[in-house]
Amino acid sequence: SGKKTKTGLIGYLDIFHAYTHHKPYFTLVQSGIRQVANQFGKHLVIIDTPQTFTHWDELEGLLICEMGKLNRDDLSKILPEELPVINLLFDDPFYASVQAADEAGISALVQHLLELGHRNIAYIGRLQHPLVRSRHQAYREALLRNGIEPLSEWTFSSDGPGDEYAQFGYEMMRQWLQQNWHETGCTALLAQNDVMAQGVIKALQENNI
Repeated sequence: SGKKTKTGLIGYLDIFHAYTHHKPYFTLVQSGIRQVANQFGKHLVIIDTPQTFTHWDELEGLLICEMGKLNRDDLSKILPEELPVINLLFDDPFYASVQAADEAGISALVQHLLELGHRNIAYIGRLQHPLVRSRHQAYREALLRNGIEPLSEWTFSSDGPGDEYAQFGYEMMRQWLQQNWHETGCTALLAQNDVMAQGVIKALQENNI
């Protein structure tokens, strides 16, 4: 018939398995996918080494979580042409993508802080990254919708030391505290992501904030 055989198996490409296994965000993403798959009688197959995986033909479809150093050309040589592929979290030019609702999430976070009584709300993140810039723009728009002008000094960004987000958040917040944090008058702070927030909180606690 040309239709793919229903095996009940859905692949989940997770090259950074050791990394994502210890990161709350990715653990929750995987848990949510597994929960929905179970509701439909499907089983999730975690694939962390696609170069040696040999059961592609048994999969009904494939979800890509993080490509890592494996590029699209390498992956296209491995995957069967008829295998449906969905890319998760970020937009991808090669595969259909399901993206996180970053703007809606930021708007909800700002609204939550406003309901707690905060008006001067800061933002810390690496604005060199396009995704972070879109989140920052959503933060600005959420404040403006509530009649609050987001001042430039309420935002802090720097290149940062690599991709260890907790350490990056810690170092960034220390820089901001040494420069002009106390002059901003901000009583709440949005961080680029949850792991960065851990480092930010550590720096604030060290300064009795």
